Amino acid sequence: MAGIRRLLPLVVPPSGKHSATLIFAHGFGATSSDWYMLSELPVIRSHFKCIFPQAPLRPISIARGEQIPAWFDIINTDHRRRKEDGDEDEFGMEESLDTLRELVRKEVEEGGIDRSRVFVGGFSQGAALALLMGIKGAELGGVIALSAYLPLQWKIQKMKAERANSLPVFWAHGTHDQVISYETGVKGCQTMKTAGMKEIEFHTYKGVQHGYCEEELEDLNEWLAKLAPPINPTASKL
Repeated sequence: MAGIRRLLPLVVPPSGKHSATLIFAHGFGATSSDWYMLSELPVIRSHFKCIFPQAPLRPISIARGEQIPAWFDIINTDHRRRKEDGDEDEFGMEESLDTLRELVRKEVEEGGIDRSRVFVGGFSQGAALALLMGIKGAELGGVIALSAYLPLQWKIQKMKAERANSLPVFWAHGTHDQVISYETGVKGCQTMKTAGMKEIEFHTYKGVQHGYCEEELEDLNEWLAKLAPPINPTASKL
């Protein structure tokens, strides 16, 4: 898309030996530093490199063309009305997916990190993008979706790759989310499970609005620790 300028991501190294990576996409209108606190979770601080990409400025339809940091255009805000091609910015989604795919490629091919220890996540619009990446069959350790909705919901069965059926997904949603309703999150999760994606953990946080809570971060830390524990170089030689 003409006029879109790519910015370098914020990268936070671990305190110990780098053996896993989290790539996390911020929400609509936000910046790469908004979710820096994830790098301070115990398991991440230990051995995860964090990569926080920055969405480019792009014209947004619901804002009368105003340039806002976004992974893709928002054509309408009513998720229930997104039922067919043209209701969502699929071109913009694919463009941003390419950005995430390139970050994953570099971690694997240049950084030597196994794909099973690379995780892609996001918040709100960034979470929708992460879910889409997983649905389309990206080979990853897992996907993290915080306060998410399911994009392109009307054709998930057509898009879904076989690999997605066994992909671990951590989905967290607050019951009082005033931007992406809790019901929207629940329905999206159910749609993915019906399509064959059975490895989704849906976590409910009572009273939480469009944001996060400490309990949510603790649950995410536990989930990551289970899927990508630190690698003990001594043990591997025994």
